Amino acid sequence: MEKFGSNGGPVKESSPFASAIKDENYIFVSGTGGYDPETGKIADDFLGQAEQVLKNLIRTIKNAGGDPDKIVKTTCFIKDMSQYKEFNELFHKYLPCQPTRSCIEVSRLPVDMLIEIEAIVKV
Repeated sequence: MEKFGSNGGPVKESSPFASAIKDENYIFVSGTGGYDPETGKIADDFLGQAEQVLKNLIRTIKNAGGDPDKIVKTTCFIKDMSQYKEFNELFHKYLPCQPTRSCIEVSRLPVDMLIEIEAIVKV
């Protein structure tokens, strides 16, 4: 199995988990947040974070040698289910492959993010 850090390189010794793990059949992507990789900042609004999460998810998949069109399952954690319709539109824009998905409303995410997505990708 290969492990990847958030930048696509090796996992840092100080990190408690990998951003992605690839075996011969799948890539498993850890929960991805909406931070801007250039600045490290997180947008204040849900749609800004959601768009950045999807961009980060796609980048992580590509960095692990995967194809975003081969995502088979996502799990989405959102803080406010009233954003569901807008999220669906954005999700379909970035992931037209229509993977299976669970979307769960949660009370809190790390660093008070408003959304987090994890994925399983066929190699």
